Amino acid sequence: MNTFPKDSRVIFIGDSITAQCNYTTRVADYYNKNLPELNVKFALGAVSGSTLNHAIKYFEKLVLPFKPTHATIFYGINDCGRGALNLDDKDERYNKLKAAYDRYCANLEIFLDMLIAHDITPILITPAPYAEFMSADTAAYPHGHRVMYEYAEVVRAAAKCRGLDLIDFHARMSELYMIEADYGADRVHPSDLGQHRLAECLLRTQGLELGEYIPLSDITADEKICAWRTAAYRFCRIFGMYVCVMPELYDMSIDEQLNIVNEYVLTRGYGDNNVRRDFSTEFVVLKPREQELIARIAELNGD
Repeated sequence: MNTFPKDSRVIFIGDSITAQCNYTTRVADYYNKNLPELNVKFALGAVSGSTLNHAIKYFEKLVLPFKPTHATIFYGINDCGRGALNLDDKDERYNKLKAAYDRYCANLEIFLDMLIAHDITPILITPAPYAEFMSADTAAYPHGHRVMYEYAEVVRAAAKCRGLDLIDFHARMSELYMIEADYGADRVHPSDLGQHRLAECLLRTQGLELGEYIPLSDITADEKICAWRTAAYRFCRIFGMYVCVMPELYDMSIDEQLNIVNEYVLTRGYGDNNVRRDFSTEFVVLKPREQELIARIAELNGD
């Protein structure tokens, strides 16, 4: 795989691992500082808690506003229905896992066709492993690592069948996570070091070297990359309301959405659920600024 082409517009699409805007910031920062002549522009189209099904549903408003020429696709950990691994009933466990797997396979093909139909070149990324075998105080889902291996195989097969570029996060992180602190306690989300490893893997696949680990806080000390990260992160947080709290809002008018969420916040409808609280309180601030955030990302990209 070569570098992103000159003047390309790359959007990082995925779930919460991508929505943290960490490995993506590292890649954008590398290109801006080391390959400015390529004039590659970056955007973020990732939402915490999302699956390929959400990527398909929100494609028009989450991806298309940035007019990308290339898209990295990094899904799997939410698609796999890993909670079923704790079920005692073998038939129920098998049926739920099989349904999730079949849905992922079908949705991946649908999403790739959508990208190609809009002249967006897909770049596939294998889902990172579930860190079942790392040392941690929290109990692991049994066979979680094996499940994510199967999803990585789906992505590898799709890349081979369609002749698409592949970035193999799964293989690289499987090598590393038992010997260094690459994951948080939930065994799903990479640590800051783990996010560095993801960026390193992506760039190495392109024949580039990221260099030694640097904390994200040091990278975002640069005013321009900090501004890009902030705008990209805030834009995607809007969609967390649709994914994690009220999916029915998406097809309503903006005024209807804001009225409903304002009432939800004022009455503390989220209760003790911190995820719902954060997404709903952020939504009432960020949703009216959606177009402003899109414009700000374009401005920072030099458009």
